[in-house]
Amino acid sequence: MLLERAVRIEPREALLWIRLSRAHLAQGEMRAAFQHARKAIALAGSDSSKFSAAWLQLANVFTAQGKNAEAQQIRHRFSRASG
Repeated sequence: MLLERAVRIEPREALLWIRLSRAHLAQGEMRAAFQHARKAIALAGSDSSKFSAAWLQLANVFTAQGKNAEAQQIRHRFSRASG
């Protein structure tokens, strides 16, 4: 997968981990999607846009897993923070 190669080249770029999480989620690979979203959160640091995007990706993973309450809590937190 091209994204996996990009992550090997730039392993500390949170946006690449978010994209990789999205790709795994689209393929129904929940465990990998979850792990990559968490990695993106860890790498986002003080960049608020990357931090928010990573958390919102984790919310997408939770939604796909049927964990709607957890997903909604994340979305509520970040909609208040951005608005």
